[in-house]
Amino acid sequence: MKLYFIRHGHAEHNAAYDKENDEKVYRSLDYKDSHLTEKGIQQIKEVELPVYLPRKMDRVYSSPLTRCIQTARILVGERTILHLHDGLLETHGPFPCNWRPDFDSLTNALSYYVLKDVEKHYKPYTKYYLTGLTETDEEIKERAMATVEQIKSECKGFENVLVVTHNDWLESLFGRPFKNGEVYCLEC
Repeated sequence: MKLYFIRHGHAEHNAAYDKENDEKVYRSLDYKDSHLTEKGIQQIKEVELPVYLPRKMDRVYSSPLTRCIQTARILVGERTILHLHDGLLETHGPFPCNWRPDFDSLTNALSYYVLKDVEKHYKPYTKYYLTGLTETDEEIKERAMATVEQIKSECKGFENVLVVTHNDWLESLFGRPFKNGEVYCLEC
């Protein structure tokens, strides 16, 4: 099996950071669950994978953050089933740009989602924003490794699986930062 990992395209909070060069934008409610920018959309449209999408992807997993869902939709189309997974979220902490839509919003979206791995009672505002707590690098790595093991287990016998996620998540597994729209292939 080949797992194709991709970091989402350039998003609104990335653009704000580029402009202000200040990490406080990540804590701003102005960028809650930020979306792809035009630059990000273009980045993903230019991604080249060694397999033809969407027909050659046996399954697609995505972080439930909007920028990842948008990235997946550009790559595989609107009618492909996305397996949304909280284990693919970016760093948990007081960063509204990393807060996903609530479960009801995802359920009510006119899209093709499997939500079995999305927590119904997700409350980052009280758990992280008000307390200032942040997931440690080791916690991110443990969550990422557990998620990959679950995906491998669920996808036995598949040839190609796409995983759309975030830089911190990818960096925790592969030991280096990833550019927006960068793809990494892992053979299992």
